[in-house]
Amino acid sequence: GELKIASVETVIELPLILATYIKRYEQVDLTLSTGVTAQLRDEVLEYKLDGAFVTKSNMINDPQLEQVEVFDEKLVIISNKKDRPLDEIMREPIIRFSEGCMYRAKLNEWFFDQGEVPSKTMELGTLETMINSVISGLGIAYIPYEVAERYIEDGYLYHYELPKQYSKISTVFIYRKSQYVTPALQKLIETIDEIRERLLTSQHPLKLSDITEG
Repeated sequence: GELKIASVETVIELPLILATYIKRYEQVDLTLSTGVTAQLRDEVLEYKLDGAFVTKSNMINDPQLEQVEVFDEKLVIISNKKDRPLDEIMREPIIRFSEGCMYRAKLNEWFFDQGEVPSKTMELGTLETMINSVISGLGIAYIPYEVAERYIEDGYLYHYELPKQYSKISTVFIYRKSQYVTPALQKLIETIDEIRERLLTSQHPLKLSDITEG
C-alpha cells in the first residue's frame, strides 16, 4: 500500500528506521517530506499525511492524535567560537528554523525567562545550511547535540549547554486516532518500537545489519 509520512529535519535515527522498514517491506510505496512540528501536526490532522516524526510538546497534545515514543535528545548551542562566556555567545545572531519549530520555541523560552531578546535572528530552511553558516561565523544555532557531534569532534564547532528544562527534547511519531491503521502504518509503528528498544539497550551505535539480521 501507500504510506505518506513526514519528519522534522533533525531526527538523527530516521535513516535507520526508514532503511530498516523499506528493506523489510519493499512493496510499500513510501513518500517522505520534511517540515516543522506545527506544520506537520496540521497536515496529519488534515489527512494530508498518514503520520509524522515531530518534537514532543504541548503543540501536539491534541485529543485526535496518537503518539509513539521514538527517542530523547539534548539540544546545545553551537558556535565556531571556543571557550567564551555563555552570555557573550548568546549575543551572537541566532540562526534558526521557521516559526513552529520546537528548537526555536525552547530557545525563545530561555530568552524570555532571562528577560532578554535575541540581538538578531535569521531563518534558514535546511540543517546543512544552518551548520555551515555557524561554521563560517554567521551566528549560533540551537540543535540536537548528535546532529553536530561530528563537527564538534573535528574541531569545526564548539557547543554550549543550557539548563535541562530548555535542552531536553523528545521525538515522537504522531498519527490520527480516528484513522484505520493500515498494515503499512502498523508495520512502521512496530519498526519504530523495535529500534527504540534496541537503541535503549545497545552499548554501541546500531547499524542496519543489527536490525535486519539480528
